[in-house]
Amino acid sequence: MLDDYPYVIGDMVWTGLDYLGESGIGRNYYDGETPGESWREGGVPEWHGAYCGDVDITGWRKPISHYREMLWSDSKDLYMAVKEPDGYRGKINMTSWSVWPTWESWTWTGWEGKPVEVEVYTKAPEVTLYLNGKQIGKKNVDLSTEFKAVFTVPYEAGTLRAEAGGESVTLSTAGEPARLRLTADKPALKADGQDLVYITVEVVDAQGRVCPDAAIPCEATVQGQGRLMAFATANLQDREPKTSARVTTWKGRALLVVRSTNKKGKAKVTIKSNLPSATLSI
Repeated sequence: MLDDYPYVIGDMVWTGLDYLGESGIGRNYYDGETPGESWREGGVPEWHGAYCGDVDITGWRKPISHYREMLWSDSKDLYMAVKEPDGYRGKINMTSWSVWPTWESWTWTGWEGKPVEVEVYTKAPEVTLYLNGKQIGKKNVDLSTEFKAVFTVPYEAGTLRAEAGGESVTLSTAGEPARLRLTADKPALKADGQDLVYITVEVVDAQGRVCPDAAIPCEATVQGQGRLMAFATANLQDREPKTSARVTTWKGRALLVVRSTNKKGKAKVTIKSNLPSATLSI
């Protein structure tokens, strides 16, 4: 519509960020789970939030967020994601405001030889896709294709690479979980008792690749001049309180929030699991 009607200047998205409340809105679910929409009689008791956002509650941008940014800009940004195969975890059912579960993942163990749909988003005119160095295909991209190239690829572990407009992007199959990687959004806090640091926790393999299916129970402690405020994932079916020190990683990720005290010094974060303990000082 924006392309056809220049007077269209904006777009309303419901919603930018996943949120607590309207439990089950925007979800997709598998056969065997509670069917229906969020407003069904009795609700959707397994859910405690809305999954209709472009960004999840840990701040991770879903593929639709990258796609929307590309549509609304003139950049030659390139992004690639993979649609979860229907039947991989179960028969997928959609609801209102939901999108097909799509992930930055080329780890589909047990699906070898079966078809997987790969989506590449770009405003470059042509996309070429490679799997383990072998060209899979080449497609033209323009408004008629919704600035999206979709390839159906028989799954094979290794590295998927898309090239367009002189840029390239890759997705690689992850190995077994080896360690936890902690990344803080800033190196220091103000000692005012109010400042927050957000620490991303990722389960990675020996080569540092995120393990997208890793569900690792973890427990966090914060010592020194910091206080644990929250430890949670974007899994809106997880009943563990978000202010708890315990979490089970979801899609290989979690988010820890630490608050400063009124004294200068260091805060030491330690996370224990069945993997080697991970520490970080702020």
